[in-house]
Amino acid sequence: LPGCDTQLWLLTRPGCRALRSVQTLFDELTPRLRNALI
Repeated sequence: LPGCDTQLWLLTRPGCRALRSVQTLFDELTPRLRNALI
């Protein structure tokens, strides 16, 4: 689509590798952060 930010659209796709890697990072960090805060 003209005038649309293509990179942003790509990040919203469920199969986007960048999005999956960010999800993996947060999955690893969440329990560690919880344990550190308790």
